[in-house]
Amino acid sequence: MLVHIFKTIWNRKRSNSLIIAEVAIAFMIVFAIASVAIRSYKLYVEPLGFEYHNMWNITFGDWNGSWQQQRDQAQLKQLINLLEQQPQIETVQLMKNPTFRQWRGSSSYEINGKKIHFFRNTMDDGAPETFGMNLIKGRWFGLQDKGQSYDPVIVNRRFVENFYPDEEPIGTNIAPNEKAEDSDLRERRIVGVFEDFRQMGELNELTPYVIYRYDRDYGYGNDRGGEIHSIELKMIPGITVAYEEKLMQLLSGVAPNWDFTISSWEKSRENALQETFLPLLLAAIIGGFLIFMVAMGLFGVLWQNVTSRTQEIGLRRALGATAKGIHLQVISELLIVTLLGVVIALVLLVQLPILGVFQELSWSLFWSGQAAAMLFMLLLSVSCAYYPGKLATAFSPAEALHYE
Repeated sequence: MLVHIFKTIWNRKRSNSLIIAEVAIAFMIVFAIASVAIRSYKLYVEPLGFEYHNMWNITFGDWNGSWQQQRDQAQLKQLINLLEQQPQIETVQLMKNPTFRQWRGSSSYEINGKKIHFFRNTMDDGAPETFGMNLIKGRWFGLQDKGQSYDPVIVNRRFVENFYPDEEPIGTNIAPNEKAEDSDLRERRIVGVFEDFRQMGELNELTPYVIYRYDRDYGYGNDRGGEIHSIELKMIPGITVAYEEKLMQLLSGVAPNWDFTISSWEKSRENALQETFLPLLLAAIIGGFLIFMVAMGLFGVLWQNVTSRTQEIGLRRALGATAKGIHLQVISELLIVTLLGVVIALVLLVQLPILGVFQELSWSLFWSGQAAAMLFMLLLSVSCAYYPGKLATAFSPAEALHYE
């Protein structure tokens, strides 16, 4: 049976070559959509590592001038004291890079011959607990870190797994061997390991992450006076956006030279998801339209092929072949042609993870994407072949032999 099917495919190689090309192109499109969808889903279901409910962000600063340590640090402390007195606010914290925004810093340097790369943030004492982060080992920042000769840092689990998998991370110095642009040679001592802090949201990649300590009196950085422009508020449950107007008046009264922007973490999360999903949705719509066109092409080419074989089918029926058997053969032929197109596409696509063209395309994601794409293409082929095959076998042998 298979030999006969392959002979039939070979005898119609000109028309089948068109189908194979269409299948290969469609498979690549489906593979791309499936891979992005699978990756996005896997990232989405990973824990954020913090709580965003009842959390507000205040972004502030004199955007027309530079940060002046003595003046602005004192003004910031006034703001914190005022906010802590408000009954609607449960906790006031400081964090350099707010959540769900494209604000983030990164560092790359060498430690004892080991190259490390991570994203970083800065928080004050109590911030990790307020944000609901999960401590795995060690401790959070505290007063015991004040005035020390080292800079305390906390790192996420992925940082330890990537760079210190066989070492005890607590107490490890992760300062660069040579002075870097964003640091001095002070010791950076790991005092705690947390699960994760996916600052930019659910659809961003999982990366090594390091958090530095912000001292409310002295700041942070090389000169111990690094600027910060973000205050994080944990509100008591039930506070609505109507409170923003009163809060803005309070802030402007203390710091009239600063501009303020107030937003909730929940709203920022919604905006971040929309900004990420909309391009993906647009790409999926375009891909779906292309796949629909390919499906129509397959349907039309197959209809023409089956119609031109009506006399052949009538002769086979006259010789004893059943309509069910011929129908199955038509479907089998298209499935084999589809598999040939898939194989050609796979030969091209497998070069992507081999050459490392896309860093996000791991081997596990590649095989998951190709499995989903292959299943889709096989189902599409059966759908396109079913009706033309059924129509061709509906003729009686006598009618088929006289069909023009």
